[in-house]
Amino acid sequence: PRPADLARGGERFFREEVRAGYRAPALAELCRRVAAGTLDLEALDAEARDGGLDDRAARRLQALPGFGPYATDLMLRLLGRSDRLAVDSWVKKKLVRLRGLRRPPSPATITRWYRPFGPFAGLALWLDVTRDWHEGTVSAESEGLG
Repeated sequence: PRPADLARGGERFFREEVRAGYRAPALAELCRRVAAGTLDLEALDAEARDGGLDDRAARRLQALPGFGPYATDLMLRLLGRSDRLAVDSWVKKKLVRLRGLRRPPSPATITRWYRPFGPFAGLALWLDVTRDWHEGTVSAESEGLG
């Protein structure tokens, strides 16, 4: 759907249809800004394709409502930058299960594990934590998503 279509649905659409929970207001605002032309996601995408996306772009994204480090890292991944790890509490819990740990790993430990993947570290992490989704061995409920 086009941003204008999503913006018309407003916060209610994101809360009730998308089931975005507390993220609903931020998503609605993001769509309003894109639809109004005050936020140019195409420019960020063009920068990513040209290799110009850097910490400055991350700061611009984090200035948006609802964009902390995790959402910023995910958006950068969508724009072609897979080097950022995008670690939240769910990812940490998943790594505990996958690696048979007693407690969640520190950010430094996670970085060390995925450093060998270089510019694809974030993608490697995501593929690890979602592997069972593709193998059909997990349900949305067991992941805390349902």
